[in-house]
Amino acid sequence: MSVFEPWPLENESVQVIITSPPYYQKRVYNIPPTIIGGNKECDHIFNKNNFCDNCNAWIGQYGNEPSFQQFIFNTLLWCKEAYRVLKDDGLFFLNMGDTYSGSGCGAGSKKGNKISNARYIDIYKEQKSGKQTLPNKCKMLIPERIAITLCDELNFILRNKIIWHKTSVLPESCKDRFSQKYEDIFMFAKSEKHYFDLDSVLIPFAKSTIERAKGAFHSEKSEEETSYISNKSSRKWSDKLLRGELKGANPGDVWRITKSNNKLKHYAQFSEQLVEKMIKCSTKPGDIVLDCFAGSGTTLVVAQKLHRKSIGIDLGYKDIQSHKLDNIQSTFFPH
Repeated sequence: MSVFEPWPLENESVQVIITSPPYYQKRVYNIPPTIIGGNKECDHIFNKNNFCDNCNAWIGQYGNEPSFQQFIFNTLLWCKEAYRVLKDDGLFFLNMGDTYSGSGCGAGSKKGNKISNARYIDIYKEQKSGKQTLPNKCKMLIPERIAITLCDELNFILRNKIIWHKTSVLPESCKDRFSQKYEDIFMFAKSEKHYFDLDSVLIPFAKSTIERAKGAFHSEKSEEETSYISNKSSRKWSDKLLRGELKGANPGDVWRITKSNNKLKHYAQFSEQLVEKMIKCSTKPGDIVLDCFAGSGTTLVVAQKLHRKSIGIDLGYKDIQSHKLDNIQSTFFPH
């Protein structure tokens, strides 16, 4: 099934949503076009720009819209379903990469689908909805624009912007900027009182940290040399650590995790270590984990390993999914 159709899930039935949708204009996928928006009862007469003249529905591949405004609007459509099925105390992790304007990677790409080039060039020249208003080579800030839209339009609460620092990435050919080594993961909540298990993802204290804690009680500096407040705070924290009251360090919002090294033919697979951290902090055993762009099925596999129930929605990668999901119990809604 398409994410733009009503999801066969009850209201407030999912504890966490962890997903990574197609990025804007990155590639053309080998999946059929989807009718997005508009009136389902309409007979749909699509013009050369792939918009319906009667109801303004658009037909094409999500992620290859003619403008970034249209992409954000289409993202909002499926995020409304995400909001509906998410429990009031649930979390929504959205992984989204950015794009540079005029990059031509995806719609109009020489390496993309052969039929897409001429069609999308025409769309860029003559659009019915929105305009590409950014100058060429400008970082588009797509993830930030989507995050703001979800807060403004759906009342999602943005609790964290997590930086996924990738320790192994493909080299870029750019010569006039620095290569990108990270992606954004936004952690949204529906309510202020959301479930969050920090203890499950704490990082063990290093030996050097423990030694510094011991040294806090034997500092040679006087109160004149060190602020009384910071000295008092340091000793209080050190005392808790040495008495075993602190289980570990907060991992923070920069996660240094390598990309998946799986050799299956999917170019944007989640890292299992990345997914594991998101599932552990947001759910308990038996809770439901949803990935509405399940792709290769990594989220579903990790959920099962952690004794959670998993649900996936996607349009492609049936061969990879059957290979990875053969030995697990999971609900999957294909196209």
